[in-house]
Amino acid sequence: MSTPPRLDRLTHRFDQILALARSDAGANPVRVDLHKVVRQRIAVGRVQAEAAGVKIVAVLPDSQVLVLAGEGAVARVVDELLGNAFIYAAADVSASVTEPGGYAQLVVADDGPGVSDPDLASVFERFYRGSNAKPGGTGLGLALVRETTTAVGGSARAESNENGGLTITTTWPLVP
Repeated sequence: MSTPPRLDRLTHRFDQILALARSDAGANPVRVDLHKVVRQRIAVGRVQAEAAGVKIVAVLPDSQVLVLAGEGAVARVVDELLGNAFIYAAADVSASVTEPGGYAQLVVADDGPGVSDPDLASVFERFYRGSNAKPGGTGLGLALVRETTTAVGGSARAESNENGGLTITTTWPLVP
C-alpha cells in the first residue's frame, strides 16, 4: 500500500524542519564519499525524474571524493537539489562532482524557467518563495542546502544558466 501524496509532502516538510533544527544546533562532521552518495541519490531519483518526464545527465568521478559533512547531510542536500530541479526542469537535469582547489563541488542544473535576478539573492532564505515558484513548496529546501553546507565550512551559490534554468553549486571541504 502506498502512502498518500499529501502525507508524503507533509513527512518531507517535517524532515526538512528537523534538518534545519539540526543545522542550527551544529553538526559533528564525518567523512563522506560525495561521489558515492550522489550516485546513489541519482539512482533513487530516476523514478521521480521519469515521472516528471526529465532526463538526468551525471558527470561523476571514478574515484572517491571524501568530504566533511554531518551524518546524512550530503544525501539530504542531493535530494533537495534533485527534487527541486525535477519540479522545474523542462527536459534535462545535470549533476556533476569536481574537486577544484581544496573543495569538492556538487553542481545541479536544470533547463526550467529559472529564477529572476531579484529572486536569486534570496533563494536560500528560509520560507522564501520566488516569483516563479510552483505551488506546494515551503521555501525550506534551498535554505536547508545552504545551511547544511555552510555548517561544515562549505557554501551554496545560485545562478542562472545558459539554458535559462537554475544552477546550484555547493562546495564541501575535502578531507585531507
